[in-house]
Amino acid sequence: MAKEFADKIWYVKDSQLYSGIVEDVLLQHDELMNPSLFQMNENFVAPKIIAPDFYKEMLYSLLQKTSIETFLHSILNFKTTFG
Repeated sequence: MAKEFADKIWYVKDSQLYSGIVEDVLLQHDELMNPSLFQMNENFVAPKIIAPDFYKEMLYSLLQKTSIETFLHSILNFKTTFG
């Protein structure tokens, strides 16, 4: 939820404090990019998401918060038109 509401974040791991822009801290710590880390909807079944970790986590969060459907047999493939 931090990525949606904050510009900067603090993260403590093994007595070490990490701080910075939310996206930078998330990308530097793989454990924060685990889509199943925060399960908001226990009935939600995620689709297979083929995307860079940051986009995968963002899409997972969006689908989980906005959908009551299950995506058990779905595959989402991320494509970009950037460079």
